[in-house]
Amino acid sequence: MGRKRSSRKTLSRHHGGDRNAWLQDGAITMGFDLIARATASAARTDADSALARITTVDLFANLSSRTIAPSVTCVHTSGHAAGTAGAGTYASDALATPALATAYPAFCKATANGRYFRLIAVNGAITVEQGGAVGIVGVNDQPAFQATLDYANATGVRTVQLTLPAYELWAPQRTATGLDLTDDGHLVALKGSVTLEGVGLRPVLTRKGFGGVVPSDSLSSVQQVPVSGNYWRGGGIYWSNNSAGINQNTVVILRNFVLDGGLERTADHSPIYPPGTLTGWDITDKGIWIQDVRSGTLVMEHVTIKRFRGEIIYFAGIKDATSTNTLIMDHCHVHTTCGDVLNVQGGERYIANSRFGNGFQAGEELGRGGGRYSNCEFYDCVSIGFQGGPDIGFTPGNYFVSTRQATVAPFIELDNCTFRNCGNVLVGSWLRGNIRTVDTNVYADSSTGYMQDISLTIDAWADQNNFNIGFNLRGPQTLTQQISGLPAGTYFDRPRSINVKVTAQRTAVAAANGRSLASVFAFSGYVDATSCMLEAGPSIAQRVTGSAGGLQPTLPFIVRSRFDTTNLLRGGLVQAIAVNTAISPLHIDYALDPSTAGPWDITFGTAVEFAHEQEVTFTFYDFGTEDRRVRFPVGGANLKVPCGLVLSRKNEFVTFRYNKYLGTGTWVAVAHNVFRLTGSIAYDAPVIAAGASTTTNVTVAGAQFGDKVEDIALGLDAAGLTITGYVSAPNTVTVVLANLTGGAVDLASTTLAVEVVKR
Repeated sequence: MGRKRSSRKTLSRHHGGDRNAWLQDGAITMGFDLIARATASAARTDADSALARITTVDLFANLSSRTIAPSVTCVHTSGHAAGTAGAGTYASDALATPALATAYPAFCKATANGRYFRLIAVNGAITVEQGGAVGIVGVNDQPAFQATLDYANATGVRTVQLTLPAYELWAPQRTATGLDLTDDGHLVALKGSVTLEGVGLRPVLTRKGFGGVVPSDSLSSVQQVPVSGNYWRGGGIYWSNNSAGINQNTVVILRNFVLDGGLERTADHSPIYPPGTLTGWDITDKGIWIQDVRSGTLVMEHVTIKRFRGEIIYFAGIKDATSTNTLIMDHCHVHTTCGDVLNVQGGERYIANSRFGNGFQAGEELGRGGGRYSNCEFYDCVSIGFQGGPDIGFTPGNYFVSTRQATVAPFIELDNCTFRNCGNVLVGSWLRGNIRTVDTNVYADSSTGYMQDISLTIDAWADQNNFNIGFNLRGPQTLTQQISGLPAGTYFDRPRSINVKVTAQRTAVAAANGRSLASVFAFSGYVDATSCMLEAGPSIAQRVTGSAGGLQPTLPFIVRSRFDTTNLLRGGLVQAIAVNTAISPLHIDYALDPSTAGPWDITFGTAVEFAHEQEVTFTFYDFGTEDRRVRFPVGGANLKVPCGLVLSRKNEFVTFRYNKYLGTGTWVAVAHNVFRLTGSIAYDAPVIAAGASTTTNVTVAGAQFGDKVEDIALGLDAAGLTITGYVSAPNTVTVVLANLTGGAVDLASTTLAVEVVKR
């Protein structure tokens, strides 16, 4: 090309029917199939630098057979190896070397005259098509994906795009034994910061097994690795443990695509590694696999990952004082597995507008950092767990032993999240927020770890299920139960500093079919009654409180507002009464059912711990006629009433409030709608002559004019005296003893008791 260069060269395209083009450099033209836009080597740094252009259609694969003039430093192709997929721009620069061509032959190639050109990013991005991906059914694009990501990492390109509607990625061969954290055998291994994004409508990445087999439960669909013979499926996207590019400063962005593992969920949730059944939880088949590495930041936007057999998102990088592991998700859908849908075990997490479900556990959140879930839905799983707090540890017995450190513990916040058909939501320490549950239980159970600093508002709905409980609180059964694996004398501790408000609801379908929550709350074991506060908002359920199983030595502080019961017992526990009974309240509502006439005296026991100002309501519920009575007597053990209160009519009630500062603790009557009032005095009547009478007054708090004196009882034989009474003043009953016998009557000292019926 001996012609003297001008300051600006022009390369024109001849639109011939043979699709050949001509490179024009002065009087010389050379036909070859290269599209190109070329820039001459800059002779100056100003706007008049020499510029050449190539505008001819051709493929990157043909570059090695072409001779490119030294003046041309940049070419543009119409495709990679066939058709028009993978058009790209290639530069001959300092990075385009024989070593790069050897390492990345799909991106860097020598021309016929020994010049090297490498793919460069346009608008900061390259595509997997430029690495050879074709998006054709039955063709494996995994090598092109891996090569493109590796090349991007090696040359500092930060974005890899997916421009076709669909791709097949076949699992590569696994040569390492066991679960060694090596790159081989994984569908895609990331080795540095990158953005992997679909362009336009979300492309679908379909995972196939080794050799292109369709994923299934048969042995022919999985690999058996050397030596150990363990099964291996390989999962999806893996963070390399063997690359310097993966560190605490790494940023990976996954955006706008679907990754489909191809395996449906089964009812088998048992781990299958080492070899077992192929239908269960396969821990070699994680959709996103981050383990024991400083992983930096992962951002996921508009991504669906589904149908793997292991944890679909496994975010378990190293977390210590210097790591910055962070998970950010927005508008993602992660679902369908025999294991965990979402497993986060370290770093911060900020997840919004996303859905997780159809797995064994829709989420397993094990602290080691704080975070926030906003407007997320968890659905169709056996259980789910959330635990905030600092770095964690497990005992040999798998007891969660995270404890508060000197600095403020990071909380997990749940903001407007829904849990639908999730079995049991297991909550742990350092958790707060507001959630909605549908056919789902919520548990705080000290047998799984320390329970403290929980603040939740729960809108609990019954829909298809009749047996769920709004919130379960479980403390240890004893205060001297050793935690296995910890030093002697390390015991299970009481749950503390827990504040939970539950509003129990039911859908129209549930109401039409007679379904509701079994109870708003249930609890058992030792808890800190003072700092564990449970509030029932306006609710409808079978009862307010129930048992969570085992001993109940503590009644946590419970309050409720308007409550409608579906079992006609005012939400109370039915308490059969056949003798005088001392009750140590385990619930805040009791339905008293005397089996015989009585009256039977009800007093309070001391076998249970109570919080100051706890209220308990007793409602009379007689399944028979109104000839049976229970009574809260003046002077009864551990109670204080203004007068004896007798319950004898259905739905009469008395509410007591516990005052720990009165004596050793006293239940004080604060409200009632009782129709029967009682009062008594110690009485030594004078000698009553024949035909004479005497009177005395008995205080009956609440008695008013018009009330009827129903019963007057002496503690001994009345000796023929006629005894009557009437309300003579507010709170006062006058008793008349008339001697209609033929001789004088001298009664011994005794107790005179009066019962008044309210009008």
